[in-house]
Amino acid sequence: MQYIVAIDIGVASVGYAVIDKTSETVIEAGSNIFPEASATDNQERRGMRQARRLKRRERTRLDDFTKLWEYHGLAIPQVKKNDIVGLKVKALYESISLDEVYLILYSYLKHRGISYLEDVEDSSVSGSTAYANGLKLNAKELEKNFPCEIQKYRLENIGKYRGYIKSRHVDFLICDKDLHIKAGLELDDSSHETRQAAQTDKFKNELFESIGLPLFRIKTIRSEYERQIDKMISQIRRMR
Repeated sequence: MQYIVAIDIGVASVGYAVIDKTSETVIEAGSNIFPEASATDNQERRGMRQARRLKRRERTRLDDFTKLWEYHGLAIPQVKKNDIVGLKVKALYESISLDEVYLILYSYLKHRGISYLEDVEDSSVSGSTAYANGLKLNAKELEKNFPCEIQKYRLENIGKYRGYIKSRHVDFLICDKDLHIKAGLELDDSSHETRQAAQTDKFKNELFESIGLPLFRIKTIRSEYERQIDKMISQIRRMR
């Protein structure tokens, strides 16, 4: 007999589930909940650790790029330009210097993320979520413009052009035998009770809704684990 063992380590709990791979039935499930000093403090510390990691990765990217540039005998520009978006648009229609190429590439490596226009409403674009609306709006604008032209317009008329989707994940992805994603699974412990966590959960729910996949949420309550997991598996089976 083969088993699937899943473990989720949260801020204030450790959850586990053992599933029979053949019958897809839950053999054992439960959680150990331990006291936490403060969910808000934990969230703040995680945010600070993540910020430090992102900053280290950014420095590594930029340092490696600079070394690679110099390795090929190219000079590092001494003059910096603030209007990088305008420079990208310029490069679409005329030749630019190597210094300007460096500045554009440096900017790409420094500023990473996905722009989905979270703060602009367009009544001509319909959708059930802000994220879905943003994707549809981008697709509509990309029919006639390059990304940098859209960014330049938004920067000049809205004051910003970037929104970020980063540091977001779900606890588990549920796949079929061919590794096609069927659903997401979140184990919700007490850390999900903060305002910031609620906003993140709402974002994840909307994101999964926009791509047509269910996102299951299971409360880390020992007495409810088996019932919740059985219900989830039944729903997944009906999706086949």
